[in-house]
Amino acid sequence: PFDVPGDYDADGLPNCIDLDDDEDGYPDEDELLCGSNPLDETATPLDTDGDFLANCIDPDDDNDSYLDADDAFPLNELEWVDTDGDEIGNNEDSDDDNDCYSDSLEVSQGSDPLNPSSTPVDADLDCIPDDLDPDDNNDGYPDGQVLVSEFISPNEDGINDSWEVKEINRYPNTKVWVFTRTGYTVFYAQNYRNDWKGTRAGAPLPEGSYYYRIDLNGDGTIDLEGWLYLTR
Repeated sequence: PFDVPGDYDADGLPNCIDLDDDEDGYPDEDELLCGSNPLDETATPLDTDGDFLANCIDPDDDNDSYLDADDAFPLNELEWVDTDGDEIGNNEDSDDDNDCYSDSLEVSQGSDPLNPSSTPVDADLDCIPDDLDPDDNNDGYPDGQVLVSEFISPNEDGINDSWEVKEINRYPNTKVWVFTRTGYTVFYAQNYRNDWKGTRAGAPLPEGSYYYRIDLNGDGTIDLEGWLYLTR
């Protein structure tokens, strides 16, 4: 009598020439390479994309057209790039370069959402572009709102040493006057830049109340006026 060659899957092909002994769709050679039993149809190698090419030999495990070697997420067909390395793929990540500005915001501002050194103009670095930020310099006061300090203390302690008119730098044609109580002009400036230290002709003025008038546009209309107090 002759020995009958084994045919595990009963497909008419002896195991010795059958490339897939258990007929599970994975060649015996691949199963052996990938640690699966080629004689057990319930034991199949890991195959993420279900293409019957086991992960251990498949150059593109998730079948997203990006080779595993170049794919930041080789087992996720929805992701392949992670620009900022935060383990969130660019397709899901709303801030691909992790510079605190969302990708959509950067595109609308004309900066590169994949380059952390390319960011919108943001003077105070608060992650709100200047043209959307109501307070560009983050000083706590809305941009464009002119606020006049009512106090000046020129004693060189770094606090109120000069008379400050917030946001006046936005008005290059300003005219500013400061008067004594009796109406005598002690200070006048065009294009004022917050540099008056309570002097007249270089000499310190006495402590007391002074009256100011401000023409923001230099058009002859007084836009702001009131009292300030000078102390040392």
